[in-house]
Amino acid sequence: MHDPNVAGTGPGTPSSSLRILEHAKAALEALDVDAIVALYADDAELRDASTGESFRGSERIRRMFLELFSAPGAEFAHVSVREGPAWGVIEWTWSSKTKGSDKPLRIRGVSVLELAENKVVRETFYYDPRSSSR
Repeated sequence: MHDPNVAGTGPGTPSSSLRILEHAKAALEALDVDAIVALYADDAELRDASTGESFRGSERIRRMFLELFSAPGAEFAHVSVREGPAWGVIEWTWSSKTKGSDKPLRIRGVSVLELAENKVVRETFYYDPRSSSR
């Protein structure tokens, strides 16, 4: 129901899912660790489907993003989002350079997010690890 006194309730107003995803997009593109970690629930789980590695809780997720964002030449580009009532999908391209060799890396992937109470509670990201060598 639209309440003119409450932001986010009018026609054409972004849903809470879309707001979370837009904040995630901006944080990825800015390589902003604090901004991205703030979107996750304290007990959230982030899973790498390609390696099977799992990161649970804010501190482990923070360390994962710190490492990812601090890679030489790190950049997220071509970021786009899709959303539903309690889920979101982020398509992305991550670029970096191999440590010590300046060989460029480029990985296209997608993250599937489960959302609850305006937070990311679970994320699984998928990518082809072979794409980094192309």
